[in-house]
Amino acid sequence: MAGAGVDFIFIETINTIREGVAVLRAAKKANLDTFISFVCGADGHLLSGESIESALSAIQPYHPLAVLTNCTPPEVAEISFYKLLQNTNIPVGIYANGDGCPDDDQGWKFTGEKTAEDYLVYANKWLQDGASIIGGCCGTNPEYIYRLSSYKGGIEVV
Repeated sequence: MAGAGVDFIFIETINTIREGVAVLRAAKKANLDTFISFVCGADGHLLSGESIESALSAIQPYHPLAVLTNCTPPEVAEISFYKLLQNTNIPVGIYANGDGCPDDDQGWKFTGEKTAEDYLVYANKWLQDGASIIGGCCGTNPEYIYRLSSYKGGIEVV
């Protein structure tokens, strides 16, 4: 990838420490900067059951520019987000799911229950609490990103 002109890798939706370290190691060999994002459960641990604290210890030698959490509903994602904030000096970010849920037939099913405005309420809280990067994952759409990008509170959109 480096030979093709890639200058940055955003490693996302990582659910085990081993996966994260493997990709970070490869990026470091290629001399590419990285962000890494973990997907975690309602207990704030990676889906593998490993702790955020253990993940942070494992990734430190690779010097990612930021560490994030993603791909769960806002109320779940913020549990691991706050654990990240408490346990690292690396810039921390979050990009949670928006409206809907996974669907075997459609890939994603939008329900209309959560609006972009609802998401912005969470995003404002995350920003105030120390998020350096805020974006949107599954179930977000251009309206979510528009609202984030036009928000006057200083949210950086990814």
